[in-house]
Amino acid sequence: MIERLNYLHLHAFWMVARRGGVTRAAGEMRVAQSAVSTQIRALEEAVGYSLFLRVARRMELTETGRVVFDYAQRIFDLGGEMLQHLADQRGGGGRSVRVGAVSILSKNLQYVFIEPVVLSEADRVTVEAGELRALLPRLLNHQLDVLISPVPAPQRESGEGGLHSQLLLEMPVYLVGRAAVGAGRRAFPKWLHGVPVFLPSERSPLRTEFDAMLARAGVEPKVRAEVDDMALLRLLALSGNGYALVPEIVVQKELEESRLLRVERVPGLVERYYALTATRHFPNPLVGDLVDRIRARFAGVRG
Repeated sequence: MIERLNYLHLHAFWMVARRGGVTRAAGEMRVAQSAVSTQIRALEEAVGYSLFLRVARRMELTETGRVVFDYAQRIFDLGGEMLQHLADQRGGGGRSVRVGAVSILSKNLQYVFIEPVVLSEADRVTVEAGELRALLPRLLNHQLDVLISPVPAPQRESGEGGLHSQLLLEMPVYLVGRAAVGAGRRAFPKWLHGVPVFLPSERSPLRTEFDAMLARAGVEPKVRAEVDDMALLRLLALSGNGYALVPEIVVQKELEESRLLRVERVPGLVERYYALTATRHFPNPLVGDLVDRIRARFAGVRG
């Protein structure tokens, strides 16, 4: 039975398991491949089990290897969390929060979420935008405190020790444009047939629901543009060349200034935004503050 675990050996094993091979792990660790292989053999001898199988050019975990990797992941996640917690304490009297934002989200939403920190003289925020699949590992590794997403955390990552999803808010969805459709128009969605529209890309849950709604009604608008960027959808709506499908928060300022009109609220269609967090022993209190503030601000808005 092992009396004391060698964490250097465990770290070498963890790196190889994550990178799928000794070469990549050694390169990232900046040590010789032979040193990594020696450390893994020493760990296998200590635990009394083989941890890897070599399949083609990859190192794949054995059943025991998967168990050891699960423990190693939690150990090194906790170590990273500890270092970040201590670094935040060294930062002085102010607090800091690291926010991830899925790149297709409205910049208006991102600003509203971080606004309390921006207006604080003591606190500070960093925002990292990117693809959901790229940001999730950073959240799990405690390199982000919270991730704002149009979808909840994947089921495989959810639960104890993984990720947690909180519904931030639901926003009504409108077709907006520079001019309203004539008073004698047909009922929605029939009036959209042949009408130029600007839509979110097919990767958007909003687009999927909208397309299904039109397909059931046998309606085919003229799709003039499909874009991921909500800011670009706002500009397309302002162009006056068609109607954009957007959550209200995307064009809130333009609606208030009457530069755009709510041409039609799309019945039954809402955009949901979630705050994703990872299980932590020291949760960042700023995250809870920001979630509570944005919920309170939009408490009267119902999707």
